Amino acid sequence: MEKYKSYLINAACLGVGIAFGLLYSMQAGGVVERFKFGIDFGDNKKVDLELNSASIDHVKILERMFSQPFSVAGTQSWLKQNRDIYDLHDVDLYRKLRGLKYEDEVCENIRKLFDDKAGPFAYQLDSVAIGFPGGIPEGVAYVPNHSKYRGKRVEITSRQYNTQIVVNCIPNYPCTGALGRCPDMQISHKDAFKLFPVPALPKTQDALAVIIP
Repeated sequence: MEKYKSYLINAACLGVGIAFGLLYSMQAGGVVERFKFGIDFGDNKKVDLELNSASIDHVKILERMFSQPFSVAGTQSWLKQNRDIYDLHDVDLYRKLRGLKYEDEVCENIRKLFDDKAGPFAYQLDSVAIGFPGGIPEGVAYVPNHSKYRGKRVEITSRQYNTQIVVNCIPNYPCTGALGRCPDMQISHKDAFKLFPVPALPKTQDALAVIIP
């Protein structure tokens, strides 16, 4: 006849670690053949485990710990607070990274991502409205004072004509809601006709913009 033993484990102690310890100790003594664990996450939320001492499946334990949103949150919280193990999308990871030293291998790889403009540092194409007021030097784009393009080199692409130009962006004008929608950039007439080879230019034209080195 199989022997059972049940435990209720508080998630604050991270049930996985305690479960492993209990399983090994009881298995060594040959006292109990099957184990039932209830891992308590508070607010009447619990994950139940039932294991055979003859075959301890660590993967099964971990899968159960990550089987419910509340158990995922509780387990990750314990790992973060007690083992400095963070979920990749945890905003607190940013604060932890700030404490690393320059020579740390992680920092070196983050700098490489930045230099390669890869991952979170990859260039992003934006849809922009281009204006052509006149009086702007060729190769220059005027942008609003608050624009993310100020001081940057930007490649502008016409989706319609598949043409490109590169401009240096200079903050030149304010853009407030009182003025309606301002153009995201203003370029010279010469650059405009390179980008949009049409007989006459409209007041504004849509294009794609990306910051480049």
